[in-house]
Amino acid sequence: MQVDIPGNCGNAPRHQIIIGIIEALHAKDLQALHERCAEDVRWEIAGSGKITGFEAIAQWAKSGTPTDSLKFSSVLTHGKEGSVDGICTDDSGASTHFSHVFQFASAGKNAKLKAVRSYFIPAAS
Repeated sequence: MQVDIPGNCGNAPRHQIIIGIIEALHAKDLQALHERCAEDVRWEIAGSGKITGFEAIAQWAKSGTPTDSLKFSSVLTHGKEGSVDGICTDDSGASTHFSHVFQFASAGKNAKLKAVRSYFIPAAS
């Protein structure tokens, strides 16, 4: 999977954590994803509903279309919250814009992911 990260994402540890979570999600790397998530993590997908618990999120992650490329546009962090947006392209060439808003258990760099709200918009052909 090709990954494009903005040049300013190396300064804050939480930036790398957020990028790693989304990379793990798209690569279906459940071990890496599990290391960052609380067991009772909640993931809301706008327009599709909510998923609760790591095992349910792992099933959702495994069911997705394989990602060919992942381009991050911005990564923002403040305290125990963060966000990331960009565009992903699957192995058939279809692209989807994404935005994820994260809430961690605390502002500490080792805090587990507590909740995510995600938005997906198919790109125009």
